[in-house]
Amino acid sequence: MIVGSDLYSQAWQVTYSVISGNVIDPITRGGSQWVFADFPQIQEGNEKQFPRHPIITIDPFQNDSMNLTNTQTENIITTTITVHDTNKRRLDSVSSDVFNSLNSNKGLFLQSGMKAMNITPEGIESMIFDRNNRIHMKGIGANFKVHL
Repeated sequence: MIVGSDLYSQAWQVTYSVISGNVIDPITRGGSQWVFADFPQIQEGNEKQFPRHPIITIDPFQNDSMNLTNTQTENIITTTITVHDTNKRRLDSVSSDVFNSLNSNKGLFLQSGMKAMNITPEGIESMIFDRNNRIHMKGIGANFKVHL
């Protein structure tokens, strides 16, 4: 159960557990990580350390709003989960898997004290270039209500 002193990191950890436990990595990595808190930074000259695409990033949770009552605090917290990939078809498939895993595990979120309010594919595909690769990104926004 989420407690107020550690709200954001616990919410992130529950979200990470749902995604990493339910979204199957479409490529063989030999156990390497592919879900991150931030886009991996690799020092120049060590490009081989960069994980292969696709990768998933879960942004830190932020407090969207707070309602106070006599007995408890109700927080609306938000995050964005972004899938990054060099292959557009695989990007769509993995983002769909992320979206479905979040929606189908609302009970697990609820057990942790997070009531899922909105889980919305953002539908935005951006292209950035990294090491001469075109990287496509697709985000999924998630809002949760947490009573403390």
